[in-house]
Amino acid sequence: MNDDFSDIGMGPGVKPLSQAGGQLLPEQMDHGVGAVYDRAIRAGASPEQAQDAVDKNVYGHNAVKDRKTGKYIQQGVGAPGHETVGHFNSIRKWEGEVAYQKALKEIFKRDPDRARKLGLPEPARS
Repeated sequence: MNDDFSDIGMGPGVKPLSQAGGQLLPEQMDHGVGAVYDRAIRAGASPEQAQDAVDKNVYGHNAVKDRKTGKYIQQGVGAPGHETVGHFNSIRKWEGEVAYQKALKEIFKRDPDRARKLGLPEPARS
């Protein structure tokens, strides 16, 4: 194959688009959202359908949305109401004491019985 596509009937002087040079067809361009979104758009989906595909990929096929706000509700381990002792230990280790105390205050305010059941210490009074 020649570099100018003359061997496939396109004539001399025709050069292929250079992806390295930023020469892309509109359907090859990245839309800035992600690979799943781009793949759905290239397959002919509308932007709303492409966003739904991204949401299914990110939040899971059985994700639940809040009816009032339209935002997804957290459901997994570490989500409000599903915290574990390991969740709080990792906050302390990786985010620091300030974030740990903030998380303790939040769970004791929201669900003190669950916090005591997990064996969490009372948050520091400020």
